[in-house]
Amino acid sequence: MNKIIKKILLILTSLGIILLIGGVISSIVFSEKIENAVVENLTKQIPANLKISSVSFQLFDDFPFSTVEINELYVQEDKSFGKDTLLYAEKAYVSFSVIKFIFNKFSIENISVYNGEISIKENLNHSNYAFLNKNSNNEKAIELEEIKLVNTVISYISQRNKIELALICSNIKISLEGENNYNIKGEYISTQTRIYDKEYLENKQLKINLNYSNTDEIPRLKSSSIDIEGLKFFVKGFLNKEKYLDLEIIGEEQNIKLFSNNTPKYLRHIYSSILLDGNINYNAIIKGKIGSNDNPHLTIEYSVSDGLFETKKYPFYLSKISCNGIIDNGLGNNMKTTKISFNNFNGETKKGNIAGKFLISNLENYFLTADLNSNWEMNEANYYFAESPFYDCTGQINAKTKYEGRISFDENFNEHFLNSNHYSDISLSDLTFLYRNYPIKINITKGIAKIHNDSIFVNNSEINIADSDIKYQGTIKNLFKYILSDNNSKIELDGILNSKTINLKTLMASDKQENENASEFTMPDFLILKLNSSIETLVYNNVYPNNIKGNIYFKDNSLSSKDLELNIFDGKMFFDGKFYKNDKANFKLTSNIKLEKIDVKKGFSAFNNFGQDFIQDKHIKGLSSSSIICNMYWDKYLNLNYESINLTSKITIEKGELIGFKPLESLSAYVKLKDLEHIKFSKLENEIKIKDQIISVPNMEINSSALSLIVSGKHFFNQDYNYKVSLLLSELLAKRFRSKRSDFNPNDSIQSLKTDLQIRMKGSKDESEIYFEKLKIKENIKQEIKQEIIDVKKIISDELKKKEKDDDSEDLEIEWDDNP
Repeated sequence: MNKIIKKILLILTSLGIILLIGGVISSIVFSEKIENAVVENLTKQIPANLKISSVSFQLFDDFPFSTVEINELYVQEDKSFGKDTLLYAEKAYVSFSVIKFIFNKFSIENISVYNGEISIKENLNHSNYAFLNKNSNNEKAIELEEIKLVNTVISYISQRNKIELALICSNIKISLEGENNYNIKGEYISTQTRIYDKEYLENKQLKINLNYSNTDEIPRLKSSSIDIEGLKFFVKGFLNKEKYLDLEIIGEEQNIKLFSNNTPKYLRHIYSSILLDGNINYNAIIKGKIGSNDNPHLTIEYSVSDGLFETKKYPFYLSKISCNGIIDNGLGNNMKTTKISFNNFNGETKKGNIAGKFLISNLENYFLTADLNSNWEMNEANYYFAESPFYDCTGQINAKTKYEGRISFDENFNEHFLNSNHYSDISLSDLTFLYRNYPIKINITKGIAKIHNDSIFVNNSEINIADSDIKYQGTIKNLFKYILSDNNSKIELDGILNSKTINLKTLMASDKQENENASEFTMPDFLILKLNSSIETLVYNNVYPNNIKGNIYFKDNSLSSKDLELNIFDGKMFFDGKFYKNDKANFKLTSNIKLEKIDVKKGFSAFNNFGQDFIQDKHIKGLSSSSIICNMYWDKYLNLNYESINLTSKITIEKGELIGFKPLESLSAYVKLKDLEHIKFSKLENEIKIKDQIISVPNMEINSSALSLIVSGKHFFNQDYNYKVSLLLSELLAKRFRSKRSDFNPNDSIQSLKTDLQIRMKGSKDESEIYFEKLKIKENIKQEIKQEIIDVKKIISDELKKKEKDDDSEDLEIEWDDNP
């Protein structure tokens, strides 16, 4: 066995030596002949202008093939193409079989071009390399099996196919694999790939492995791969004479960012406002005729995993995206009819989630059809709506949304959203935010609502603002328009408002303003309100009205109420009024008020005795029923203009009491001081007017426990007063005589006598003056007139004698009025 192996090795070694010696001999004997044969063969195949600087034969560089090195090979186009360069190579290597050459069969099998230029041109009729086809039957034809291009520039211009290519081939190998089958493999840089005036690959690094065939003049790709700067996909298909394209492209685990980065420039506007990343698998089918006005039909089935989506202008962010779908360029085979479906979509916001399905159509003007479920942490909204008047948002929103309308991720987003048709079921929890310069956080602890375009239908909501709680049910309109588009638009609320407690002072942030410089009071001009309200307790300073029910309206800096009813100071109040901003930037209140059984003492106490100390809550008791018509103004800092108060009232006080009221103590000369310290009266009625800082009191009759009197006069806002008091003399004297004579009966002789003692009370909060003004006697002269005159004269005579002793300086005027 060893002997056989040794013989085989000896034979092979001998053959190798023979071939080596033969090659050396051939190199010596045939080198010049080979060089001449190569040049001659090239000259015959390339009848155009051919230039070669030098040729050298090399035997062992590619054994068993031999190689001829050609320096500065130049081939010129024919004149029909402008005699430009067809081929240039700084060095070209031509490989052929030495054995075939020995047997006088010469053919060029491989060509390698280094540092060269190749220019291929096709017009409508022929090409600048057509001469190769004419010489294909030549017995010494170039039968290439492989072409290698190293650092070679290829330019290809085809008027016939509307293609322009400019390629820098670093290392490309073109191999013939059977009849009409080729393999093109290697790396190149595409400085230009223009097809029908559209640029597809500009300055891109490519790696290709193309299996190409040309049967029946139909170019086909079989199981080929292309790598564009790390973006690798597989492709197969054909293009026939009628320019009908049938192509399949498969991409596996491709990086979306690379995909978008390598999208042709004319399509890159699709991503102009967004950033994409993640992994994508897809299978694309391209079928149809191609041309300047024709696009083939495109269908892509895809799936995405670990995706990322981010907008550039608005910091909207989604991560961990997964979905699948279909991209189809529609009946028009263009961007306008293209649709992209996203099924089984799931993505995470920074602190939330979006899931569902949606469809994007018309890539020229994106149109979105969506059915999504989402939950959001509202502190994300601080970034998405940075220009909104609402800020520092926290809390959570859950939404189920249907959307139909245009969409974009640039400055037109707001407009498209507002013009869309969308529906949402939303729920809010622990949502807090600030509004413009309003210093108090608004907290929506709970909210359930339906959204239809720019109308929100609130089924239930619970809102806290400081120590105030509000429940609202109804509609909200124009909220999105106000936030996204036009701050001049009005947010409209029409519904039912319920509350346990509303503190007006904290709502108006007056507590915070007291410690700061005075600021102008502003009404929320962005609001329109129509509320049917029910408030258990309303708080403002020391006033605590409760069980408030009625309609409240607000529009155009005007707050009004109708049929407003409330309990206050143990009684009831009915209020119709209007508080509004006038043309002079002041505020005016006009109102119609009705009071029933109001506790006067509590009213004085709650309003701090209305800023006066003439008569205070400690001096008065009673139940008041009133009808009041009132007009008054406040300045822009909400300070009351007292000069503007214009009030007309009809007042009734029942079960009234005056306690320790000092101005009445001056009557102690006629009535016991003890009687004057606590006066009770059953009912008091009058019409009181306030105007020009004057309180006007017409004649008001008081029938009290101490005495009966009639009061009229004026009380000024500076606490000055001027009152006229008419005392019923018969009652006054009866009390005096009763104190001296126990058997005196005032009803015996003066029962029908009506005589007034008129007293003037003038003064201020610091000092007062009280004096007699006149004695006025009114008598109904019918029966017993003479006897009554005698009785009156006697009474007056006795009284005058006493007064002369007490005060000689006081004048007393007696006026008789005999009119019945």
